[in-house]
Amino acid sequence: MLDGNGEPFWAAFWQRREENPDCTNLEVERPRMMFIDQCKDVLIEGISLQDSGFWNIHVYRSQDVTISGVSITSPNGTPPDRAPSSDGIDIDSCQRVTVRDCFITVGDDCIAIKGTKGPRALEDESSPPVEDILIENCRFDSGHGVVTLGSEATIVRNVVVRDCVVTGWNKLVRLKLRPDTPQTYENLLYENIVFEAGGGIFDVKPWTQFFDLKGEEPPRSVVRNVTIRNVKGWTGKWGELMGNPLDTIEDITIENLEMKIENEAITLGPVDGLKVKNVVVNGKRFESL
Repeated sequence: MLDGNGEPFWAAFWQRREENPDCTNLEVERPRMMFIDQCKDVLIEGISLQDSGFWNIHVYRSQDVTISGVSITSPNGTPPDRAPSSDGIDIDSCQRVTVRDCFITVGDDCIAIKGTKGPRALEDESSPPVEDILIENCRFDSGHGVVTLGSEATIVRNVVVRDCVVTGWNKLVRLKLRPDTPQTYENLLYENIVFEAGGGIFDVKPWTQFFDLKGEEPPRSVVRNVTIRNVKGWTGKWGELMGNPLDTIEDITIENLEMKIENEAITLGPVDGLKVKNVVVNGKRFESL
């Protein structure tokens, strides 16, 4: 067991947020529990992490990483009884990462996929695309998102989330689209999911916190080839599926989904190629959203 004893760091952050609601997440220094930096062939297995002051496991610019049988817990209530920015696992500028047989319940994203940001982010050689991520046989309780792409990210491709159980308050597909960063999120698969969480199926929308165009024209981002299939359970709402004005969202498939959804409305922006196959919500078959 690794115990981060995070409460003093959380208290300092919430005090600063009370003094200045617009403060950034970095104005109060908080430690990460584990930082894996520019490594290859990494195995993190069979340990428990609790009460991190900041992110729990941050894997940066690394390849062929396996995180297996790990339990990560942080308070997830309302401030001040929530561990701020207590992401479970941050996969940052990495390739070929597997997360399996883990339990995560935190006060922020369960798993976050990250990179860099800004209008010239694609020129940042220190942040290569995040590619080939497999998340399987995990249980997620409370969090802001099961697997969240962004807020800092440019290219993320080939992400599979399968054979997982989601409870508590959580969101299944969470994609943050910055208005100041060219982003491509493609080839995302969510399958064989038991989803019994209140947060919603989709949380795909602009992310405008601390953005800065630096005098540049707004960039264009793309979300494409996203498949959700073999999902059952209940949730509070469909959620939101939309981008910034210049963004493109295309080729979204929802297949073999049987859910109880309290709010059947969805905030839907322009989507090219939205396919709905064998979707049953509250006992009724849906042909389209």
